[in-house]
Amino acid sequence: MQEQEKITDNIFEFPFYNNKGKLNSQKIIQTAFIIYILSMALLYHAGTFIYFYFQDYNVFQYYPEFIEQTVQYVQTEISNIIIYGVAYISLQEVLIYSSFVVFSLMPVFVFIKWIRDKARIQANLASVGLQHYYLKSIHKASNTYIFKLLKGHKMAYENFIREFDNLKQLFGQGDIAYSRYRADMVKVQFKEALIDIDAVKTTKTKISLSKLLTPNRLLLGIASLQAKPIFATNKEEGKGLLNGHWLIVGASGSGKSVSVKSFCMNFLLKENYKQIDKIFVINYKQSSDYNFLKALNKVKYAQDIKEGLKLLKEIQLDMFNKYLYNSHNDQDNFTAYQTLVIIDEIQTLPEMLDSKGLHKVQRNSIQESLSIIEMLGSKARASNISLMVILQKADVSSLPSTAFRQNLRNRFMLKQENNVSASLVINSEILEKENIHPLDLKQGQFIYLDTLKNEVHRGLTLFPDTKIDTQMLNSLPFDKETASVIKQVATYKAKSIEAIKQEQNELESLAESGKKTYYDTFEDVELEEQKNEKGIDILQDVEELLK
Repeated sequence: MQEQEKITDNIFEFPFYNNKGKLNSQKIIQTAFIIYILSMALLYHAGTFIYFYFQDYNVFQYYPEFIEQTVQYVQTEISNIIIYGVAYISLQEVLIYSSFVVFSLMPVFVFIKWIRDKARIQANLASVGLQHYYLKSIHKASNTYIFKLLKGHKMAYENFIREFDNLKQLFGQGDIAYSRYRADMVKVQFKEALIDIDAVKTTKTKISLSKLLTPNRLLLGIASLQAKPIFATNKEEGKGLLNGHWLIVGASGSGKSVSVKSFCMNFLLKENYKQIDKIFVINYKQSSDYNFLKALNKVKYAQDIKEGLKLLKEIQLDMFNKYLYNSHNDQDNFTAYQTLVIIDEIQTLPEMLDSKGLHKVQRNSIQESLSIIEMLGSKARASNISLMVILQKADVSSLPSTAFRQNLRNRFMLKQENNVSASLVINSEILEKENIHPLDLKQGQFIYLDTLKNEVHRGLTLFPDTKIDTQMLNSLPFDKETASVIKQVATYKAKSIEAIKQEQNELESLAESGKKTYYDTFEDVELEEQKNEKGIDILQDVEELLK
């Protein structure tokens, strides 16, 4: 058995090394010698070609003669050196020939280094029991390695991931993302290790949030100590920074408050602030985190059930107004300006419903608040109203519904308390593919996912260092077009209220008559049709009388 293993070790499954990374020295020397001879011949040929070309010798026309003369010249030189010795060669020729030798050796060195690097990687694979794979190709731009399974072996993807994690230090790389590639390959992408606050503090170059803020882009943080910025995906249509709703989740001490404040600094940039008509803040957390916004005239603030419901009703009415505006102007989506809604510690609402001492009015108000929030999640996008929902931890009961969570397109995850919470923010398959460990994140480190575009970014949020010029922002006017649209939207307020009132009256009427739905039976449908026809006939009679 031992003899068999020894024989297997000496079989070179690759031309220059075996599956355990042992080099085939004889094959390498032979190949290196061939490369050296070829490179010297090509280099000498190229040199003489260029020399004669600049001597006004028509090389292209007399190329066969050129080759013949070159060969004769080389033969003559070699013969003279053999007959007369080294003394025959002049100093100038020594320098020229030495240059040819040195430059001819360069491809040899490149070849040997390439083989040694591949053999080293193969040895690393073998060291963790992955000798049945080999390096197929490297894509330097994306820092991606593709490993292929040797013929006759069975793919064990989970085992590959588990064992390859041990090679992170050997490759000298940061985090790793894995994915299956065809039937017999594994794609391994090395990513920069997440930077932390301590690294930013000790770096010589000061990294400033204010210098990275950009008009029409939502800055999330940085990806490296070179201050490479990470932006949210661009908004597809209309004014504003947010391309849909957001879910921000971070455990206590994860840097959530700082991250949210950094988010807000984007909106307070002069160019971006013009594109927002209102910022609604419902702070169920009742913290001082949003005091920096209260002096702004576009900000409306609430921190309890009563005030929160009032703002939610106002937002809901604004959404209905914009729907009427869209309908009147034959457009699907509202694009003139954006409305931002921040709801912090939303899980407070379902938690309070469990309280036995809750008054009926309070209970109904909480249920109504959750109902409006869920409606905004599914319908507010068309009115360019974007929610920013903030949680300490995600669980099944912390949000109004699963459908509501799915409507929160953008996910911003900081350090998590448990894996269940993490998987509710970002799908566990994505976490596994990107090799993300949410429980190991440090303060300020985040993972961003755009669920629609399936883009994942990792970085560090920056501490806000910008002083807010409240006076300037409060005096900043809308452009004429935006101001005009704001006035037009406001004119639909009465119509929206009347439409909502009529719907509520209809619902109450149906309930009083014992109906369970709008149309319980087919007879109800027929009766509705008859009423409509009768109404048309009456209108026609009125028109005849007026004539």
